[in-house]
Amino acid sequence: MYTIYRIFLLVTFAINSVWSYKFIGPKWPGANPVVQYWINEQGSPEVLDEVDHIVKSFKVWDQVPTSTLETKYLGMTAANSCAKDNINLLKWAKGRDWTLGQGVIAAAYIWYKSDVIQEFDILFNDQHFSWSTSGEANKMDVGHIATHEVGHVLGLDHSSVSGAVMWPTARPGDLSNRKLHSDDSAGLSALYPRTDNNNRAPVITSKPVTEAVAGMKYAYSVTANDPDGDPVTFKLEKYPLNMRIDEKSGQITWFPKFLDVGSHTVTVVALDNSSKTSKQTFQVAVTNLRVYTENREIRLGDTLFHEVKVSPMDEFGIFSGNIELDFNNSQMSVLGVDTKGSVVDGASFFKNITDRQVKIAFAGSDSFIGEGILFRVKLLVHEGSCGEVIRMGIGKALFNDGEPAATVQNGDIFMSCQGGDGWSGGYTMDGRVTYLGNGEGVSKVKLDFPKMGKTTTTQDDGFFAFKNVPLLKMDFSIIASKDSGDIRNAISAYDASLVLRHVVGLHSLKDFENQKYAADVNGNGVVTAYDAALILRHLVNLKDITHIGWWVVSPDKRNFNGILGDMHNINFGAYLVGDVSGNWKQDLPVLAKRTAENDNKVFLSEYRQQDVSLPLGAIDGYRSVISLAQEMEGMYSGEFELAYDSDKYEFLDARSLPMTKGYLLESNAVGDNIRVVFAGTEPLPGSGELFEVLLAPKSKLGTPPPLNSDLAYFKVNEGLFQSVGIMQHDSKNAARFAGKRQFRVQPRTGGHLEMEYFAETPSEVSFSLLDVKGRMVKRMSQGHKHSGSHRLTWEIDNRGNSARSNQIYFVAISMGSRSETVKVLLVE
Repeated sequence: MYTIYRIFLLVTFAINSVWSYKFIGPKWPGANPVVQYWINEQGSPEVLDEVDHIVKSFKVWDQVPTSTLETKYLGMTAANSCAKDNINLLKWAKGRDWTLGQGVIAAAYIWYKSDVIQEFDILFNDQHFSWSTSGEANKMDVGHIATHEVGHVLGLDHSSVSGAVMWPTARPGDLSNRKLHSDDSAGLSALYPRTDNNNRAPVITSKPVTEAVAGMKYAYSVTANDPDGDPVTFKLEKYPLNMRIDEKSGQITWFPKFLDVGSHTVTVVALDNSSKTSKQTFQVAVTNLRVYTENREIRLGDTLFHEVKVSPMDEFGIFSGNIELDFNNSQMSVLGVDTKGSVVDGASFFKNITDRQVKIAFAGSDSFIGEGILFRVKLLVHEGSCGEVIRMGIGKALFNDGEPAATVQNGDIFMSCQGGDGWSGGYTMDGRVTYLGNGEGVSKVKLDFPKMGKTTTTQDDGFFAFKNVPLLKMDFSIIASKDSGDIRNAISAYDASLVLRHVVGLHSLKDFENQKYAADVNGNGVVTAYDAALILRHLVNLKDITHIGWWVVSPDKRNFNGILGDMHNINFGAYLVGDVSGNWKQDLPVLAKRTAENDNKVFLSEYRQQDVSLPLGAIDGYRSVISLAQEMEGMYSGEFELAYDSDKYEFLDARSLPMTKGYLLESNAVGDNIRVVFAGTEPLPGSGELFEVLLAPKSKLGTPPPLNSDLAYFKVNEGLFQSVGIMQHDSKNAARFAGKRQFRVQPRTGGHLEMEYFAETPSEVSFSLLDVKGRMVKRMSQGHKHSGSHRLTWEIDNRGNSARSNQIYFVAISMGSRSETVKVLLVE
């Protein structure tokens, strides 16, 4: 059993003893605990940036260097209940959500078991206080109050150290406690101490730069994350001459010389403030001079000055060079060569342009220095080569007589088949996104065409199209994605029953592609009974954080080799996590339309006052039973919604009865409705009592008002049972029997008995007439009767039995498993 701990921050608080930091008792488990939390999406109605300040209030506790505790913000959620529901939640509360006094600023609710904190909720009083993040004099500061409450849910009690965050009082406009006092840090460190055993080394996350060019600056920025949030410093353990590292930023710089050409081993070390280290060792290959071109794009009809560049030539003593470029004259035409402003500008320069080569030679009396452009080749890409990857490759790069040798790198040229600023003409690419369960079109799916920088969205029927797409001869992809949206009641208790049937081998999850993934609602890669339980909890609005209701496009990317014409039927599939049956967007049959034969398919008994047994004892409450009057073939699951007055009554529980023993059952009160769902691996075996619903009056004074209850919603498997076909007791008849006998007999002359009885549930009913010695005199069967009030007249015929007028007899009624006996005087 879980224990709840509640602690409040007040406007005033009397301190009768002196202590510094103090603990509430329970704490988070593990040597390096990570406390995750969510923030209710409604937030504060007065503040726009409350989420930022709440996240900061957790981070200040993260940053205590001598503690191992870590916090993690998971995002916004619609979850709204202050309850043990597997969500660590922060929310603003008012109205019925705020049950504490007006002097309480905020409250922390902590659920723990065996001194281990399992869960928490933090409530900010939005009923009696105003809130701000800018220090307004008449408003409470979000950051100040949140930081204090976070301290509680981490395990700290109030402190008597003035100025500490955990000081037990607060005043409007105070911003001082957004940062921790040394007493707060000491308390957290005492709860979750950093030791040699639990301190974790930093992790280097960056990928090393393994190439360098003589004469050019080498740079590599080392990055590392410390799991404990410690600051990280860097040093070089092994490195070439003149390489340096900034110990704080991790930036490595080096200017390799000609003599450094070759391979060099580098080992960089990351250290936390407790000297825990991690290392990264890699090789840096220093090459000679580099001659290269870069990737370029041009528009259709334009000319391009394609630049041939060189790394620094300063220390190589270069007086001459020979460069050759190869090209395909069916793709481009070379219009000329230019050296204006280049590193060889002013030197002797010679060129020869043939059908397939550009040959360059240059020479000077002094050695060339500098880096950048050697020369430019002016070229025109032919229109027929648009959409293709084009290369003018460096086939030869020779300086002096081959010493120094040069490294060559080539870039690509691309010209799209378009002119001006937009697409002119072109092709159409279209397709459809369909639901993998039933083939329905899926709307509002986003399709990205990154190569062209274009996006489109599917229509209601799932159709999409990219129009005026230019010829594209290179590889490209289209990426599909969909945000969660309208799930159209697709997820039901029947989905949970399918999961259970799969787990025990009664059903294979192969009805549609990716069905097994739709069933794995917590995303851990396996399908278990836990997934079924989570689906049921989702249906009754217990907000477990799962993937239920998430859209998945499968596959989410289509790869293509090029566009040579119109492309149709580019199809994607999608499924909804949790919809194991795959019935999204389908119109399911409505079951049990109102007829005389099926009015009593499902029965809600009148709420009857009685002692309700709870784990902590019995209380004066109310009980109602939901029963199935007639067997429904193939009923693996059911969903119910009952209306009640939540202002006057508290929902306590919904419990399985004989018909649903062995089934998963979940329940929850949402607004003025009680939701109950169940699911199993076998269909219900017949008719009878399904479950009971327990309520308690909120006021203990006076007579509770009449219960206004109704069974408003019922679904068998995934088909809706019409509410007009659902019956319950007539409240007037029920009231006449409340707290009294449920069977009455009035003797009439002539051996007649006027009898009235009340059946709480649909039952087999029979009557027996017994003499004073308990011997059977006469028996009558009423057969199967629906729940409610019934009347009949029984004529006791003296012929053929031993009944005598003016004598005392007992009349016994049997209703299912119940029986009652009434003493009567049979009169002539």
